[in-house]
Amino acid sequence: MIRDSVPDFEDLTATTAQTILRSFDRLLGNGNTLDHPGFDPLAELETLCPNLSEEQLVAASTFFRDHIIRFAFDSVGVKVIEQASDIEQTLYLQILDSNDYETVRDFLENIAPGFQDVPALLWTKMRYAAVVALITEYEKQFVGTGPDETEVLETAAEAFLTAGFAEEAERAAADLADCGASELARDVFEVLGIAERAAECSYQLGEVALYESDFTVAVAEFARARDSYLGANRPAESADCTYRLARALMDANKLEDAELELIDAMAAFVDTEQPEGFTLCLNYLGIIYYRTGRYDEAEETLLRVRNDLGNDLSRADCEHTLGCIYRRTARYRQAEESFEHALDLYQRHGRESSIPDTLLEVGIVYTRTGRYDDAERVFDQARDLHYGRMLDLGIDPNIADCDHHLAIVYTETGRYDQAESAFEHARDVYQRLRLDIKIAEHHREIASLYLHTDRTDNAKKSYVQAWETYDALGMDEEAADCIRRLGLVYQPPKP
Repeated sequence: MIRDSVPDFEDLTATTAQTILRSFDRLLGNGNTLDHPGFDPLAELETLCPNLSEEQLVAASTFFRDHIIRFAFDSVGVKVIEQASDIEQTLYLQILDSNDYETVRDFLENIAPGFQDVPALLWTKMRYAAVVALITEYEKQFVGTGPDETEVLETAAEAFLTAGFAEEAERAAADLADCGASELARDVFEVLGIAERAAECSYQLGEVALYESDFTVAVAEFARARDSYLGANRPAESADCTYRLARALMDANKLEDAELELIDAMAAFVDTEQPEGFTLCLNYLGIIYYRTGRYDEAEETLLRVRNDLGNDLSRADCEHTLGCIYRRTARYRQAEESFEHALDLYQRHGRESSIPDTLLEVGIVYTRTGRYDDAERVFDQARDLHYGRMLDLGIDPNIADCDHHLAIVYTETGRYDQAESAFEHARDVYQRLRLDIKIAEHHREIASLYLHTDRTDNAKKSYVQAWETYDALGMDEEAADCIRRLGLVYQPPKP
């Protein structure tokens, strides 16, 4: 037909849908039937799209009229003859294939005289036809592209829900889910009371939110998925959602809430006989213990699960955290071994995003043990790996961390100008991102540079600033370290 000759239709999907639905509603209000002369759903397009030729308008109008009637008989006619005999059903299909719509209508009326008295079903199906099947076909034939599928399916689902056609609404919701409109699909499934499908959509939304670091949405969706799975009597899936919820809370740094959810998830995994899930929860519980300064509990928990973790990447995370515990408790040889195990697993399984963080920890171990050349090499390597993953702001706190630790190495090796420059770069990033803990660490470490360069007053001021921040954040161990270092500054030199 006419394909390439049609001019550019801006927003054709929306205008076409509105025009057709207005035509349907007007005809329905007047009590008209499909063969009424006023049934011309594209007449208004002449005004909306003045560049269409008369030939194009006629072709488009004919296309819609024929296909709308055909769809109505396809869908509504099937409902009408469901109780008919096999012979009548076979005859109906043969007549329908002839595209002789008047004969089809007469045939249906003979079988079921009330055929024209089913307006709710008829018009709901008609709306669905117009918005889904016909716009899609029209745009493919006349424009060469399809419509916004999500908008089309949303309109269809709403029409079916309004008319009370659950089966059709469920199909539209399933199509919405398939095309990625999980939130819209979930809402329809919830209205229909199909808890399991609603849970699947919420779970998918939670996964997407986690990927996009939108932890607030992730927490809400995993909680919603858990409740829906419980409503569907799917305790195993509900347990997994509780675990995912805990992980989202960890990423949001809500560690107290995450700990409670992990404990609930562990109990649920026991009840549903999922030992691997229980072990994963125990692993992340150990990580929470580490992040909240409970190093003994963390080490005991992680050593308990390390060999039971069936997933190599989970075992790598476990080794990384054990390395951090050993580093914080000055067991540097054990720390180095754990970090090496973690790096090997990350590299073998292609999780490159975790490698620079582990390299940074290795560099800190090298710094603490006086291997400054190795530390500098590793920090540079981690810094290079972080490039290309910068935030929208054009700055990356991970790169700033590398600069911060390089500054410590520069200070210890007497390269004070390089140290000051690296410290300043890291501080600027921390301040722009309002990372209070990092700013406090900056003040604590740059004090050493000030002491090496005879700026004692600056060093004292930096220690005080670091102590004030740590104290306000409840980080008692770090605050005490600042007081200890400050006391050393005030001690008179030994004779």
